[in-house]
Amino acid sequence: MVMMIYLIKIIFFLILINWNINAKETQNNKILFKINDKVFTIIDVEERINYIKIINNLEKIDLNNSNKKEILDDYISALIFYEHYIINQNNYKNLQKEIDYLYENNISKSELIKDLNYQEIENVKSNIKVDIIRKKLIDELINLRKNNLVKEVNRLDLIYNYNISYLLIKEGDIDLLTLENIKNREDLNNLKNKLLKDNISFLQKTEDINDNTVISKFFKKIIYNNEKIFFEISNGFITLVSVEKNLESYKGIFVKLISFSTENKLNVKNMNCNNLNNTIDINKTTYKEYEYSQLNERVKVNLKSINDYMIYEDANTFNYIFLCNLRYDEKLLNNINFNKKINSLAKKVEIYFLNKYKYEYNFKKVE
Repeated sequence: MVMMIYLIKIIFFLILINWNINAKETQNNKILFKINDKVFTIIDVEERINYIKIINNLEKIDLNNSNKKEILDDYISALIFYEHYIINQNNYKNLQKEIDYLYENNISKSELIKDLNYQEIENVKSNIKVDIIRKKLIDELINLRKNNLVKEVNRLDLIYNYNISYLLIKEGDIDLLTLENIKNREDLNNLKNKLLKDNISFLQKTEDINDNTVISKFFKKIIYNNEKIFFEISNGFITLVSVEKNLESYKGIFVKLISFSTENKLNVKNMNCNNLNNTIDINKTTYKEYEYSQLNERVKVNLKSINDYMIYEDANTFNYIFLCNLRYDEKLLNNINFNKKINSLAKKVEIYFLNKYKYEYNFKKVE
């Protein structure tokens, strides 16, 4: 009888251990999302993370919430494209050769794969395949819209990149004095945070302007007038706009700077490069032409357009620097602009594709 009780205890103990192991395995392999009849788990995502480490030659990835979401969203995107590839039976010649080539030339020499077993290497190659197919499908969709890539570029689009952020708020939710105190993007972001804190409703959007020809006259006017902050009140709403203007590239841009010093602070409101010679009591120095990339960061931040100026005080002297000429390597900037358009179009194509096929392929996140 004692022996029987002892055996029962052993059997119960073994069952308990087995249950704990299975429970742990189930938790580690929790289903995260589904695409059609296929399930994808925590283990699949961990394999994707290892793949990202390997292709970027990273020992470690900072897996904060933002990075986790970005990795998961990117993985889902790649798999939706892959599902489309499977369903439509796309035939890409030499696909396996491309996979092998990328693995051998970009990955096989990495120290991070020396301890991988056969199955882990196959997981890496599987992720390479998924990413190659996504790229091919996006390239095909871009080619259908190639006319958007070859049209003539506006000079301002070629030289500058514009980022517009705007808020739409009900008139009366903020006072005019608050609006008048907003001078830059930082002020606008502070206002947005205050509205959130005070539970005041608003619409907000931020976007890069890659083509001035397709934006509204409202935004064109703000850009061409070189306004950093603008607001208007219409139909019971306040539209508050911030424009950040930056050179498209520091490479291929050349500028001529004129600097001078004076003991008295000048009224520079109406001063520009054309009337500097009429300014009295200054010692003027004309610098040689510089490639923009060689200038210090303070100059880059403050001087972006002709007639832009900066001032700094040294003892009892006021020092002024004006940007008075700007020329650019058109071929180089055209190449940069073309690549920018491709990247922008690729992102739009990807978003459009996912919005359509996530629903069609029964994508579902599992809580």
